[in-house]
Formats: sequence, C-alpha cells, structure tokens
Amino acid sequence: MIVYVEQDIYDRLNERLKDMPEKMPDTLKKTINSTAKDARKSLERNIKKEYALRAAIRRVKESTSVESATSKFPQATIVVKGHPIPLYDFQRRKNGKRVAAKAKVLSGSSLKELKLQGGEDNGKDLKAFINTVTYRDKNGNEKKHTGIFQRLTASERGTGSRNKIKQLYGPPIPEMAGSQKVLLAVTGEITDRMKENLEKHIAAVMEGL
Repeated sequence: MIVYVEQDIYDRLNERLKDMPEKMPDTLKKTINSTAKDARKSLERNIKKEYALRAAIRRVKESTSVESATSKFPQATIVVKGHPIPLYDFQRRKNGKRVAAKAKVLSGSSLKELKLQGGEDNGKDLKAFINTVTYRDKNGNEKKHTGIFQRLTASERGTGSRNKIKQLYGPPIPEMAGSQKVLLAVTGEITDRMKENLEKHIAAVMEGL
C-alpha cells in the first residue's frame, strides 16, 4: 500500500507555507509518515473487524512494516508480507465423534464443518480434526504443534501411507490486507487523517517561528 498526497494537499501546503518554501519538503515528509503510521493501525483494526483471526493485531504487526518518506522522495509504502496462516489460528470448534472440526475465516460468516465429501477411499467424507503432533526442529529438539488436520486423499498421497495428514490453512495477511472491504475502509480513514496530519505539522512550523 502506497501513501502519497493528493493535489488538494499540495495546494493547502503551498497556501499555508507560501512565505516559507524551505519548510515545505520537511512538512510534507512528516505529514506522509504520520499518515502511513495511521494507515498501518487502520489495517490492524479493519483486518480484525473483517476476519475471524485470533490475535489479529499481533499478527498484522508482525507482517507489516513502513518504508518512510523522505524530503526528496515524498511517498511512504506499507509493506505487507506473510505466508498462509494455519486455520487453527482462526475461530474454530473441535471435532466430535460424528462431526468434523469447524472453522471460519470471515467474521461475518458462520462456523463451517471442514469435510471433503467422498474423500475417503471407501467414498465416505474426509473429516478434518484438531490434533497435536510431535516433531523435531532443525536442531533436533522435540516440539509440539496443534493444528487442524485432514488425511490425504488417495491422489494426494500416491503410494504413501493412508495415515498421512496435511494441515489446513487460511489466507495470508497480504491477501486480507488487499481485500476490497479492508482497502476501502483504510482508504476512507487515511484520506481524513492526511488532512488532519497536514494541519498538525503546519501548526508545528508556525509555532516554531
């Protein structure tokens, strides 16, 4: 996500600081960088609102960073990175004897039973389940990991064991940040914040005279 100024912001800056043109580049830089920080916080709020991701704020902070504007390059970039997130980290419900594990990705949706119809070799549904697996890290230390798993279908496992499983995942943070609802909400918020930040930094220049 790129944070830059619209023409009306430039016009306002030129109008207010026309007698101090040397102050304009620094004021513009500070305005953009303040707005970029606000946009990052807005991303956090709106992803938490739109998606049923547990610990959403922490997840977004870990996945985002800001490349700040400079006086010579008045543009900031919010960089969003990340891999698909385990479905276990979204809202979920444990499986029962006859019911598969349930989960939902969108806050406004309902919990969905996670099963692949006819996925078993005998034609029965392949049901997801919550389980804790034990593995060893690259240093040989034993670790435990809890997730939502599902057995592989015959085509996925090939000639491998019928007991092979895979972990189920939801979307990564970049996909959430790029969704239409989140982008529209963030864009609407930062348009107003840009104007407020401009006035704040212009006032700081005036007070410093």
